[in-house]
Amino acid sequence: MMLRWFGSSLPRRNQGNQPNLNPHSYFYKVLAVPLLKVGAVSLGTFYGLRYLWRYLEDDEKDNKSEK
Repeated sequence: MMLRWFGSSLPRRNQGNQPNLNPHSYFYKVLAVPLLKVGAVSLGTFYGLRYLWRYLEDDEKDNKSEK
């Protein structure tokens, strides 16, 4: 008999002091930190490059206007 993954009534093995978690909460508990790190690095890179581009573009416009 095939049990549904989320609805299985079989007890899970408890390894150490870890509480039994359903697959949905386990997925987010395990992947929350890496996903937040990727998001933070991505946003930091995006806005860093955006403001760098704006700074360089303004600097170029200032140099053209001085000539």
